[in-house]
Amino acid sequence: AGQSAQGAQDALDLQELLNEVVQRNRHVSGMLLVRREGGDAAEGVAPVTCELEMPDAAAASALNQAFFEGEAAEAEAIKLSGRQLVVTERREVGDFYVVCLSEGGRVAAHADSSLDIRPEVSAADFLGGGKNQGEGLSDVVHSCAEAAGAFLCPTRNWVLAVAYDAG
Repeated sequence: AGQSAQGAQDALDLQELLNEVVQRNRHVSGMLLVRREGGDAAEGVAPVTCELEMPDAAAASALNQAFFEGEAAEAEAIKLSGRQLVVTERREVGDFYVVCLSEGGRVAAHADSSLDIRPEVSAADFLGGGKNQGEGLSDVVHSCAEAAGAFLCPTRNWVLAVAYDAG
C-alpha cells in the first residue's frame, strides 16, 4: 500500500497544483509544502513553493512545531517569505488540524465581533460538501485580515502553508 501511495504522489504534480490554486484564488498570496517531520515522506525531499520563498531548515522545523503548544517558544516568530508570523490560534476538527499564523500576532477583524457562533463542523466542511462548508474557522475565514498571515495544515507527508495578505 505504501508503494501505491508513493506512486500516486509521484503522478501528482505538486508544483502545478500549488500554481493553479494560487492563480485561481485571489485570497491566497502563496503556498508551500514542507516535509512533515515524522511523516511518511522520504528524508531530504525538497519543499514545493508557489509565490513564497523557499523556507530554510529552521523555518521548515518551526512550521512543523507550530502544531504543538509548548513545542517551541510561543513568542518565537515563524519566518515565512520574509514575514515574521506567530501562532494566533490552533483548531482541531476531528482529525483535521489547522494552525492560524499572523504577522504581529494580530487576529482578523470580524464583521460583527459580538457573534461567537461555532457550529458543529467536520473536515468535509473545509474540503467541500459538508453542511457547514467554510464555517470551520468562522472567526477567521469570514472576516477581513488586518495583517498578513497563513494557515497551516498537516498531511501524512507534508505541512501545507497557505499565505494571505492583509485586507
